[in-house]
Parts: sequence; structure tokens; C-alpha cells
Amino acid sequence: MPNKPLAEKPSVREVCEGQEHLHPLYEEAPIPFQSLDRDGRILIVNQAWLAMLGYSREEVLGRAFSEFLVPESVESFKENFPRFKTAGSIHGTEFKMVRKDGADIVIMAHGRIVHDENGNFKQTHCILHDVSEFKRTEDELDRYQNHLEKMVEERTSELMRTAEDLRREIEEHERTEKALRESEERLRLVIQNMPVIMNAFDEEGNIIVWNKEAQRVTGYTADEMRAMPGGLADMHLMLESRDHLLEILAKRGADYKPLELDFTCKDGSIKTMLSFNISKLFPIQGWYSWAIGVDITDRKKAEEELRKYDQQLREMVEARTQELKEANIQLELEITERIQAEETLRESEEHYRALIEKTPIVCFTFDRKGGILGWNQAAEEVYGYSKEEAIGANAYDLIVTPETKESTDELIRRVFAGESVVGSEWQDRNKQGEVGWRYGNAFPLLSADGKVLCGVNMNIDITKRKLVEEKLQASLQEKEVLLKEIHHRVKNNLQTISSLLDLQSESIEDPKAREVFNNSQNRVKSMALIHEKLYQNENLASIDFGGYVERLVSHLFEAYGGPEYSVKPDISVGDVSLNLDTAIPCGLMICELVSNALKHAFPNGRKGEIRVELRAEQSDQYTLVVSDDGIGFPENLDLNKPPSLGLQLMNMLVKQLRGTIELKGGPGTIIEVTFAERQASKGTGK
Repeated sequence: MPNKPLAEKPSVREVCEGQEHLHPLYEEAPIPFQSLDRDGRILIVNQAWLAMLGYSREEVLGRAFSEFLVPESVESFKENFPRFKTAGSIHGTEFKMVRKDGADIVIMAHGRIVHDENGNFKQTHCILHDVSEFKRTEDELDRYQNHLEKMVEERTSELMRTAEDLRREIEEHERTEKALRESEERLRLVIQNMPVIMNAFDEEGNIIVWNKEAQRVTGYTADEMRAMPGGLADMHLMLESRDHLLEILAKRGADYKPLELDFTCKDGSIKTMLSFNISKLFPIQGWYSWAIGVDITDRKKAEEELRKYDQQLREMVEARTQELKEANIQLELEITERIQAEETLRESEEHYRALIEKTPIVCFTFDRKGGILGWNQAAEEVYGYSKEEAIGANAYDLIVTPETKESTDELIRRVFAGESVVGSEWQDRNKQGEVGWRYGNAFPLLSADGKVLCGVNMNIDITKRKLVEEKLQASLQEKEVLLKEIHHRVKNNLQTISSLLDLQSESIEDPKAREVFNNSQNRVKSMALIHEKLYQNENLASIDFGGYVERLVSHLFEAYGGPEYSVKPDISVGDVSLNLDTAIPCGLMICELVSNALKHAFPNGRKGEIRVELRAEQSDQYTLVVSDDGIGFPENLDLNKPPSLGLQLMNMLVKQLRGTIELKGGPGTIIEVTFAERQASKGTGK
């Protein structure tokens, strides 16, 4: 197989960018993770790795892994790293690392080599475990076990020396009977004051000797022990009878082997004694069996605690090992899935890149200084710059106009702050210097960890639409001027008709005929006021109906009574605007109702009040109420069969508005009309 040329070593940034899709996997993993290049330099570390050693990512990436090792581990790393690359994996290799605060930690590494598609070394993937605490616990256990063994050896040696001294004293006593008798008392004193437990009993199990140390440990005095029917056997927890105890003790004495015995003390506590039966080794006349012992209760508790702790450590290590195995399996599965996803993503990226390139919408990418990073075919067509001319250049130099520089600065700032700017309109220029209008969006392109990689601008050319809008706006302004002129001329014509009616009425002597002319004049006046309002209003679609009602009622009061008239108006309309098709019939109804009240409700100079109220209800519904405190309508009046032209006109106007009219009882007269605003006819406003 021919040798393949070695690929150029990737930079830290290239490796990071190449594995951007893996970032959330190892970054959020609870296990420290690192990746090294072929020279042992750090390419990738996750958050758990940084937390373990106390460094920031910037302090670590690109540095040699050996820089974070203690001197004695550096040589081991240099020796093992080539073996790692050759073998393809490592398992359970230990190194000692240095945290940023100077503290040493022991880590255990597991990893494997990642190769590129040509089979060449690419990088390492390793997970690290901080086993410092386990090492310290292991060392502490060893030291504690050595300490206990040393204590037992010292106590055993001390007992042996004591036993040897006793043996020598007994031999000395055997040389002479007299010396024996003299020494017996000394022996008893020694036994009483020895720092070890000493006890002796006869064949029946009765206590003969019970020294001070035995009393201190058990709490029982020698007399209390002698008073016990079973003596020592009654205190023992494990043996069921005195005979069994005596048998065991006799055998132990013969074999001279230590025996651990559990006793119940006077205070109810249970203590353990390490007993040596030396009856056969040092026989004493009258003593069937005797032994020396030491209280090892504390040692047994410590041993039990150590045993439990050791078991816990073993279980923890087994659990952690199992977790690591499962994590490794899961990691391998996820790596495989990521590789497959990366291939799918690569194909998807190619698809969308081709789609963006061929789309008729302008699309280009930029950095935070305005540098152009990408440029599609639609951008070439709209702006006139080829891809080679645009990429690498600055948008401020190519397409941004001096007038839009500040708004462009703000747009770039917002995009790189992570904000999307949607539905904006702006002006820029093409290669020929022609300024055009654009409509589109600008938004950030984010990495897997949420960082802004670049900005994206997508827009369409709306220059032609803007020109059409300007022409439409100019045309609309011309029509508004024309419509105002029409309203002005209609108002003038209605005022002319009103003046003609006024002149004609002066020559009429019949009061009823003159009243008909005056009513017609007021109706014409009410319509003229509406056209006057529309002419004066900027909004030709509707008028301020509150101001209109005040002027209309004021005109009617002047026409029928003058300033000294005893009846006063009360107007409550508020902020109500009505279109022309609704305002004219509504104004005529107010004119008819107020005129009727002024003519008929207050005879012979009677004082009173006429109230006009218009309020907006829900769903474009309105309620008009005209009331007075005059003499009121006749009781037999039927609005559906009106006797006068004015009331007939009222019914016609209510039907025109598709409303309802109601005459309510009470002092005076209350007429309530409910209607909805009519849809404006074409040509009545904007």
C-alpha cells in the first residue's frame, strides 16, 4: 500500500470549527474531556475539565498538555504518548496534574485516537477522572492499618515480655518453697496493678482473681463477680454455659492461642477482650484456669468502621467504573450518531447553499465591521458587483450611502447583539452609484453555543414600488384637494339655498307656510354645516360630531329664540366621529327633534332645558337621546303613524340608518334612537 502524504497539521481554531456540532456533547458532559493534537497540544477541553483545574479556556487551548503535569509525570507522559498513538487507546493511565492554584491532583485517563478519512492521526479523545481523593483515602487506610498492626505488635510484645517476666518469677519461686510463699503476695500485687486484665477461677468457675484493670473495664468489683452464681460465664454473650466456657478456656490454655470474647459490662455496654489463657504455661496451685487480656473494643470498632468504609469505597469504585463503562458506550454511540449527523448536515448545507445562491432574493453575509463574507447571484444582479469584487470588500465602501451610515451602524450593532431586525426599509447604492430602495431583514447567524458567527442580510429591490407609491400619494393628494373643493362648493350651494329660502320666507304672510320654509332652511343648514366641517377637516372620511352638534344646536336656538330665550341647551356628545353617510341623517334627526322641542315644548315663555346626548356603544353601535322637560307629546301619539312631516322625516332617517326609535315616558319628552354607523360610500374619503 503506498504511503499517503501527511496532512497539514490543523490549527486549534480549524479543529474547533470542524467539530462545532460536537460542542454541546462534550461541553455539557459531567466528565472532564480533552483532545490533543499529534504533538500533545490541547485542542479541546470541556467545562468539567476547566472546573477541575481552575483555568479558563483561553489559558489552556494551544498549550502542551505536559505544561499542566508535575515534573515526575512529564517524563511518563512523553514516554506513554507515542505508545498511545501507536496502540490507538489507553485505559487507566495515571498522571499527576497541577491546578491553577498550585494544588496537585491525581487523574486517571481513558482515551482513543481519532483518525481522518485517510486513516491518518487527527487527534485524541480522552476523558479524565480525578482520583486524588481515592488515592488519599487509600494511603490513609494503609497508614491506619500499619498503625493498628504496630499497636497490636507492641501490645503483644509487651504481654509477651510480661508473661516472660511472670514465667521467670514463677521459676524463681519454684526453686524454693519459702521464696514461693514470699513471692505469692508480690504476685498478687503485681496482678492487681498490671495494666492488663487478669482473672482466675477454680474448677467450678468461681472467681479467684479479678484485678483492678478488669474492674475498670467491666465496672464489676471482685466481690460482685464472686457473688455471681455463674461468675465469668454469666457475663459472656457468645457462650451458653459455664461448662462450655471452661472447656474453651482449657483448650485455649493448652494451645496458648488468643481468644476474642464479648462481655456485657455493668453499665450494659458490650466490650471485646483479647484473652490469652496461660494456665498450662504458668500453672499456679489452686488456680484451675487463669488468663491475661486487653480491652480491644476501640480497636474492633475502628476495624469495623474501616471495613465498612473499605466496602463503601469498593462499592463506589465499582459504581463509578460501571458508570464510566456506560458513559463510554453512550459516548461511542453519540459520536457515531454525530458523525452521521455531520454527514447529513454537510449534505443539507450544500443543498441550502445552492438554494440561497439561486434564490431571487438578495442575500449576503457580513462581519461586525461591515466586511462582506458571502454574496449570492441576486446580489450581483441588484448591486452590479461580482462575487469576486464583493467578498472581502466592505459594505460601507460598496453599497452604503452617506445618509444611511448611522442607521447601518445601528443595524450591525443590533445584529451582533443577537437581535433580528425584521421588516426594514432602507436606501443603498449599486455599482453605478444609483440609489435604490430595499425591503428586508437582517439577523445573526449563531453557532451551536449561541455565539454570533456573522450577520445575514436578505432583501428585495422595492425601488419601482416606491416610485409607484410616490405617484399614488401625489394623485391622492390631488384628489383630496379636489374633494375638499367639492365639499366647499356643496356647502356654498346649500348656504345659497338657505339664503334663498330665507328671502322667500320674508314675502310669505301665511305663518304655516313661513314655518315650512324655516324648517326647510334649518334642514339645509344642518347639511351645510357637515360639508363645512369636512372642508375644514384634514380627514375627509369622518367629522368631529361633537363640534358639529354644538354649532347646529346653537344655530337652532338663535333661529327660534335668540340669546334671551328662556330654554337652555345641554349637549353631551364627547369624542365621537362619524362618516358622511351617517353624519347627514343623524344631523337631520337632531335638527328635527330640537326644532320640534323649541317650537312646541315650552309655550308662553316657559323655562326649561333641551338635552342632546350621543354615546358610542359596543360594535360600532350608537345611541342618540334628545329630551326636554317641557309639556311633552300628546298621550295618544303613535310614532309609527306620525301626523307631521317632521316626524315622518324622522322615521325615514331612522330606516335609512337601519336603527330603532323609541318614545319614553316621564316628565317632558325623551326620544331615543339606536343605530349603527353606515359603511362609507366609495369616494367619500381616504
